[in-house]
Amino acid sequence: MRSIRPFIFLLALLIASEATAQPLLPGQWQTYTSMRSVNDIAISSDLNHAWVATGGGAYRVDLRGIAQPMLAIRTTDGLTENNLRSVAADSVGNVYFGGSTGGFDEYNGSTGTITRLGTDIRHSNYPVKSINSITVVGNKVYIATGYGITVWLPESGYFGESINSIAGLPNNDSVLQVIDNGKFIYAAMHEGVVFLPSSSDLQFGPWKLIRDTVGSVSAIASFKNSIYVGTSKGLFTLSADDSQFIPTDYPFSGSGIVRLLAMADTLYILDSMGTVYSTEDGQKFIVQSISSNSGSTITAISAAPNVGLIAGTAFQGLTYVIAGQIQTQVFPPGPITSPVNTLHFATATDQLYDANDILGFSVFQPATDYWQDFEGGVGPTPRVSYQFITYDSIRNYTWFSAGLLYRVAGLGTANPVWDTFNHTRNGIPNFDPASDDFCVTGGGTIDMDSNFVVTSWASSGQGVSITHDGSTFTNLSLWNSGPHDWGCVTQDFDGNYWVGTIEHNDPPSTGVYWHRKSDGAFGMIAGGTGDLLANAFVNAILTDQDDGIWCGTEDGVQIISNPGAIEQSDNPSFSIRNVQFTTGQVVRTMAVDGVGNKWIGTDNGVFVVSPDGSDSVARYTAENSPLVDDAVKSIAIDPTRGEAYIGTASGISRFSTIFKRGNPDYSNIRVYPNPVVQTAGESPIVYIDGLVAGSTVQIFSIAGKRITTINGTALGSTVTWNGRDALGREVASGLYLVSATSAQSGANGEAKVVIVRKP
Repeated sequence: MRSIRPFIFLLALLIASEATAQPLLPGQWQTYTSMRSVNDIAISSDLNHAWVATGGGAYRVDLRGIAQPMLAIRTTDGLTENNLRSVAADSVGNVYFGGSTGGFDEYNGSTGTITRLGTDIRHSNYPVKSINSITVVGNKVYIATGYGITVWLPESGYFGESINSIAGLPNNDSVLQVIDNGKFIYAAMHEGVVFLPSSSDLQFGPWKLIRDTVGSVSAIASFKNSIYVGTSKGLFTLSADDSQFIPTDYPFSGSGIVRLLAMADTLYILDSMGTVYSTEDGQKFIVQSISSNSGSTITAISAAPNVGLIAGTAFQGLTYVIAGQIQTQVFPPGPITSPVNTLHFATATDQLYDANDILGFSVFQPATDYWQDFEGGVGPTPRVSYQFITYDSIRNYTWFSAGLLYRVAGLGTANPVWDTFNHTRNGIPNFDPASDDFCVTGGGTIDMDSNFVVTSWASSGQGVSITHDGSTFTNLSLWNSGPHDWGCVTQDFDGNYWVGTIEHNDPPSTGVYWHRKSDGAFGMIAGGTGDLLANAFVNAILTDQDDGIWCGTEDGVQIISNPGAIEQSDNPSFSIRNVQFTTGQVVRTMAVDGVGNKWIGTDNGVFVVSPDGSDSVARYTAENSPLVDDAVKSIAIDPTRGEAYIGTASGISRFSTIFKRGNPDYSNIRVYPNPVVQTAGESPIVYIDGLVAGSTVQIFSIAGKRITTINGTALGSTVTWNGRDALGREVASGLYLVSATSAQSGANGEAKVVIVRKP
């Protein structure tokens, strides 16, 4: 590979704390992932810290005490990718991370910066770029990958050799691990162990294969002058002439070996069931009891002086020993798992609610940057799949759709009160007529009459259930009979309900259904080829400021512009228009920000369109932004801060915008940064915040001359100024007055800003 020019990223330290969090600045992104799933562990050169590679990024723990703060690193902190497979540390304080798609990053311990080194790997034509393990030997870093072996030379700053054809095995064959004992380089491959002299060229050297005839090779280690090999059939050593596998007396339990670790005078063995064995002589083996205390299957192991064995788990972070005491569940704060089903932001509690399928759900407080996780099975609920979550500010309940409908009061307190709603107890329509308790609930919302509304796949056709007291439900018909996959729900200005059928085959998806409030009549707008709607899969639905019904389908967004037509007859004629920017996109979710823009989550990123859908405001993908994943499942908006939370299969992206809901008056008007340092030829971004919605902002010199006018009539509490006059010229250094007025309030607000011009 050619030498590359590294990109340096300043690393922001994420300290676990419940102190007041710093708000995000407009344009700033933050990533939230779960770091519970551990794939690899490395001990730092100072022997006091452990670096952990996880499916949600990397973190560092202080082995001298569990109370010490952790450092967490994700893509918005400089990593190439969050799904890390491997980590290794060198003797001078550098740490190397390998990702599932070829990301190879170096963390410099002295400067706290990250250098992205894996550009060549990620842009290569290799079919599988996963970095399976990293081994540091002297001034070389061996990278075992899904295509072969690559060597990084840190002192020179470039890649050395790379090989993808080894010992006659198929090209681009995966290498699981590389070790170098000073005499030979050994590599673990599924077909066996390959080796060549350490002094040889990787590409042209005499590679030899010791074919595995007993089971697939998974790990190797050099321990007390022997090469140990872990396979699916047990533990072996290589013969003295490196020609065959020799069985050991390892007490094989029938589970394959997944990791070997040689540290000082001990060899550690981890099997696929998470059991850890250790030996000092290769003859006597001790079973480590740490596995039974971890609370989750062990997936990685390491060891450090004065601490002992350190184990990574599949779901509970690190387990390790300090002063003889086993410490469990060591991981940074974050959602309980990275994949998101549904996000909901409640302004009443100033919290984000995150439903994470069978693993549970989480609650995030942006004011304190604090996560609280709830594992599946809390309260009366079995370990069910949490599909939908919403906070009910009218009744102070949190509602969950998880097959049945669940409700909890006092979530997060010492004494939460749970209730379960089903057909037998509460009359929620059942899906299977043969089972009163077989309910499938879908989306939920709070309607204009302060009712909680939930949809269900009702076999009776009564797919909408509403409650005012939070206990007694009334069921409304959407069809004559038979279940449909009724999911997302909204209400128009006349109080009529509109329900979409989400992606499903049995029962089938058919389009959008409506229920008329005045007389209980109902009907359907069919979706599909030749129908009024472009697609029968309607995964998201909302009502806009003009009473239009936005339908997020699997062929873009369509707007029912005259929902009032259902008041005219039982066979209304609807007008539907397309949101042109979204045609052909698979829409999964929609949300409205503080100024009415629509945020549309698709399988191909996020589209932001104007309130009426006529203009494109922005487009965010993983390619052009720090968005963690293009496959967007859910979006929640914090209208007060102007922040969007974007839920994906890879975690949550939080993005701060200027689209904040307007203030009731100008008492909090402010300008930042202030003073503004303006370098010649550049245009700073000056934020004018604390405005009433729809403000017109004017900038004046201290002498009273109008410099420029900013039209914020379509915005909320924030507008921006580029430090230039109406003709685009840079303004001179000095004090400037900011004046804001809004037709909505009739009042005005004033502020001052200082411009400092630099040559």
